[in-house]
Amino acid sequence: MKIQTIIALALIFAFASSSQAEHPRDFVSGDAFAVLSIRDGDAINAIGKTVRQQAGFANSESILSNYLSVFIENPAAIDFSEEVLFVIEPTVVAEGQQPTGMFGLMPHLVFICKPKDGQAVKIKNEYLKSSVLSAGWFIATGGTSVPEPKTYRKSPILATLKSKQVSMAVRFSDFWKQFGPTVQMVGGGKVGSMNKPGPDGLISPETKKMANAASKAFAQLMKTCGKLELIALDVDVNDFKLDVNASVTTSNSEDVSIDNRSMLQMASLMADGMVQYAMSGDMTKQLLEYDITALQSASGTGSYPALLTQGMRLLSDLSDDNVVSYNLTQQNGLTIAALTEVEDQREYLAAIPDLMDEFTGILLNNANMSVTPSPKIDNSWDIDMIGTDPEDQKVLNAIFPKGDSIRFRNYGKKRISIALGPEKWKSLTQKHTTPLARLIKSHKDVAIELALAINARDFVCGFVDVSRAAGQADDISALKPTPSAEISLMFGNNQKGYVAHATFDLMGLANLNKDIEFARKEAKSSANTGNSIRSHSRKN
Repeated sequence: MKIQTIIALALIFAFASSSQAEHPRDFVSGDAFAVLSIRDGDAINAIGKTVRQQAGFANSESILSNYLSVFIENPAAIDFSEEVLFVIEPTVVAEGQQPTGMFGLMPHLVFICKPKDGQAVKIKNEYLKSSVLSAGWFIATGGTSVPEPKTYRKSPILATLKSKQVSMAVRFSDFWKQFGPTVQMVGGGKVGSMNKPGPDGLISPETKKMANAASKAFAQLMKTCGKLELIALDVDVNDFKLDVNASVTTSNSEDVSIDNRSMLQMASLMADGMVQYAMSGDMTKQLLEYDITALQSASGTGSYPALLTQGMRLLSDLSDDNVVSYNLTQQNGLTIAALTEVEDQREYLAAIPDLMDEFTGILLNNANMSVTPSPKIDNSWDIDMIGTDPEDQKVLNAIFPKGDSIRFRNYGKKRISIALGPEKWKSLTQKHTTPLARLIKSHKDVAIELALAINARDFVCGFVDVSRAAGQADDISALKPTPSAEISLMFGNNQKGYVAHATFDLMGLANLNKDIEFARKEAKSSANTGNSIRSHSRKN
C-alpha cells in the first residue's frame, strides 16, 4: 500500500473519531455557566434504599426519582447507570427576536439523560417546555426549542467538575455580571425603604438601627459576591459516609497564613462532648460586628434574646481562636467547656464582671436563670434556676442541677478556660484525640475559620436521659450509647478562596432512628404492662 494511501486513511479515521460525540456532555453549550452532574445513579439509589431500610422507613421510589419528579413525570424511565446533567445556559434568541432580560439574555434550564430501552421520558411543563431525542439521549429545555449542538468540543465549565457521584460547578462571575445590577437595584431599594418615618413624621432610633444594620450586611454581601469567580461542589458516598466538598474561587487571591496548631491543641484538651466547635478569632469578631437583633427585625424573622452584648464584643477584641464543647448527661446536666486564646489574661478577667452584669437580666428574663457572684471564689458565678411551677422547676434542675456555676480561670500563659457545670466537674482533661481534633488535623491545607463536630446519638441520648430524670420522657426508654452517629462541618480559606467540607455517617444516623423507634415501642409496651398489672391488682 502506498504511503499516501496510508496517510489518507489515517486522516479519515482520525477525523471520523474526533467527530463522534461523547454524549451527554457534548450537548452542554460553550457558554453554560452552571452544570450539575449525577453519575452512578444506580449506586446512589441502592445506598439510599439500604439506609432507609436500616432506619425503618417505608421503601418508596428511588432517591433520585423522588427529586427528579419535580421536573419529570416518569423518572423511573431514566437509565441511572448513565450520567444525568442539569445545565443553566443563556437562552438562544432567534434572529429578529428581542432578548427578555433587563441586563442580558435570561438563562434557562437544560436537562439531559438517557431513557431506558423502549421507554419515553415525559417532562413537566412547569420548568421544562420542550424536548427532543438526539442520538439516544433525551434533552429537555426551559426554552421554546432545543438547539442541536454546533460542535463536539467540550464546554469549558465541564473541566471544573470533579469525578464524583454528584458534582456541580457555577461560573458565578458570569452569572453576577448579568444579575448583579438587578440584585443591587432591588436589594438597595428594599434596604433604603426601611428608613421610614413613623406616624409622627420622625425616624425612630430603633428604625435607624435596623436600617443601618441591614445596609451594612447588604453592602458586605455585594462586596463578597463581586469577588466570587467559580463555585464548585462534589458529593460522594463511601462505606455509607456522605462526603461533601465545596469551594469558592475568588478573583483576588490572597496570601493566607495557614496555622491551626493552637486550635488543634485546645481541641485536644476538651472533655468529650456531644457538640464541639472551634472558631477563629477573625470569624468571631466579624460575627460580633453585626447587630443580629436588628437584622432579625429587618428580615421579619422575629426577635431573639440579645445575647451579643457590648461586653461580648469587648471580650472578642481581647481574645483570638476559641474552642467550645457542650455535653448533656443525667449526672451533670448541661455542661459547657471553653478555651480561648488571649493577649492579656489579667485584662480579660477584669472585663468579665461587666459582662456578667449585662447577662444577669438577659438570662433571668429569657432563660429563667439567676446568676450571682460566688462569695467563695473569684471570677465564679453561682447559677440558680427559677421555675414557674414544680414541674418546670424539675426540668430546669435536670438541665442545670443545683450547685452549678460558671467559672473563668487562667490556663497556661495565653489562654482562659471557661466552665459551666458542677464545681467538681473537670472541663479540661489530658491531651487526647477528640472528634474535633481529628477534624482540624485532617485539614492541614486550610486556614480553618469554623470546625464543628457533632455526635447525634450523644445529643439525643443526653436529652432523653435528662428528660427522663425530670419525669418528662415517659414515651421513650433509655437509648444505647453506641454506635455513634457523627456529623462534621469545616469552613475555612486558602490562597484560592473559601473551602467547606461536611461529612455525615448515614448508617449511624439510620441506626439512631431505628433505635429511637425501638425505644418508643419498649416504653409503650412497658407502660401497657404496668397499667395491666395495676388494673389486675385493683380487681383483686
